[in-house]
Parts: sequence; structure tokens; C-alpha cells
Amino acid sequence: MRIFCGGTLFLRLLVLSAVLIPCAAKAQSPTSETATRAAILGSLKEGKYSNPMIGFELQVDPACTFVDEAQANAWSTRFSRRLSLGLRCGDNLLLLNSLPLHADEKINLKRDAQVSMEGGMAGGGFKKDGGWQKRRLSGTEVLVQELSRQGESGRELGFYYAFMIGRRYVSIMSIGPEANKAELSQVTTKLRIKASR
Repeated sequence: MRIFCGGTLFLRLLVLSAVLIPCAAKAQSPTSETATRAAILGSLKEGKYSNPMIGFELQVDPACTFVDEAQANAWSTRFSRRLSLGLRCGDNLLLLNSLPLHADEKINLKRDAQVSMEGGMAGGGFKKDGGWQKRRLSGTEVLVQELSRQGESGRELGFYYAFMIGRRYVSIMSIGPEANKAELSQVTTKLRIKASR
């Protein structure tokens, strides 16, 4: 029962993030740092997204901005161990999500990745292109699924990345126009896992 409830909540979290996709054009600049900012949101500075609470860094374009940081902060303040955050990088969008496993849950990356990715597909109107691909990053298994959809301005691609850091599930979904495929498909080359928690 606890696994199902956790999976259901995460699916809702991912669908909520996927709903941000059409609204991403309204990306807001980062708000000023305040004492009420949720620590799990990490930081974005000079082309580096850093999340020491979860244990990873991601190199991004220096012009990237948070998508509705106030909403992300409200969510992560309410659910202090869960991350749901969007980054707008020019034509591309990165959706970052993470949640801890319950103490009695068994780690099953492919199962969790399949459930959460399907939520993202449903929320964003994506279809799978091919099957899961496996990559290794500093000893960590990363599952990658290519996705596509027909957007208002043409075909758009998505790449869904799923991995574990300790007992924490992390996903990154990169979305953008088909012309940006090389950049969208190379998130793992810009990812650094810093800690196992």
C-alpha cells in the first residue's frame, strides 16, 4: 500500500510538472533569495544548477531561468523532501523531479521510471520513440527514453532520464524543438552526481 501511495503521489507530481510545459513561455526570472526558500530547490548560478540536498549538479546555459520559482517553492515547502522544478533554457525546458523512497520500499529503477515517465507522457502529449536505453554515469545506472510530440510550432522531442541517488528517485526531462535533438539528448554529459544519500 505504501509503495502504491508513493507512486501515485509521484505520478501526480510529474503530471503537474508536465502541465508546466505549455506555460513555460511565461518563465520568470529567479526571485531574490529569502529565508523561506525551500532548500531542496537547489540553486542556479552562472550556468550551473546545483542541488547539494539531493546530491547532483547539472551544467546548463548561463541564460537559463527558473520556471515559476514561486510555485515550485510553495510545492517544496509543503513537501520538503520532494523536488518539482522547471528550468527554461532558450527554446528548451528541463523538468527536474525527485522524491525519497519509503524505508520499506525496494529499489526498482525501471518500474519507477516507467510509471513516472508515463505520467509525463500523458500530461505533455508525448509518445515513445524506441525503448529504454541504459547509460552509466560514475557507476550510476541512468535510464533514458526518447519521446516526441507535435507542438504548435512543429515536432518537439523529449528525453526522459531516470536514476537513483542512494534511496532517492531522480528524473530529468529535457524538452525542445527537434532541431535541438543533440543538446536535449546529452543531459548525462552535463550531469555530475556528487553524493549517495
